[in-house]
Amino acid sequence: MAEEFFNGKKVLITGASGFIGSHMVLRMVRENADVCVMARESSDLWRVEDVLNDIDIRRFDLRDQAALSAQMKQIKPDFIFHLGAYGVDARQKDYYEAVNTNIIGTMNLINAAGP
Repeated sequence: MAEEFFNGKKVLITGASGFIGSHMVLRMVRENADVCVMARESSDLWRVEDVLNDIDIRRFDLRDQAALSAQMKQIKPDFIFHLGAYGVDARQKDYYEAVNTNIIGTMNLINAAGP
C-alpha cells in the first residue's frame, strides 16, 4: 500500500545531488511519482544519473524568489521534500551563503508553495 501512495503524485525534491535527496529521488521514481527536482546550475546530479530521463529537472537557485515563484506555479507539486542545504560539506564555510541558502531559500520555498 505504501508503494501506491505517491503513484502519479507530483513530488518536488530539493537537494537531489546530496546523499539523502538522491535516495529520495530514486525512491519516488520507484514508487511511480511524477518527480521534479530543483537544482542549482552547479549541482552535479551524478547520484541520480540512472533516472535522469524519468525526472523533470529545473535548474535555478532557491534564493531567486521570482524564479522560484514562477517555477512553483508551473510545477504545482502535491508534495515537497526540501532536502537541500549549504554547509553539509565541511569545505563549505561561508556563513553568509549558509544563511542565504538555508534560511532565505527555505523561506522563499515556503512562500512560493502558497497557503
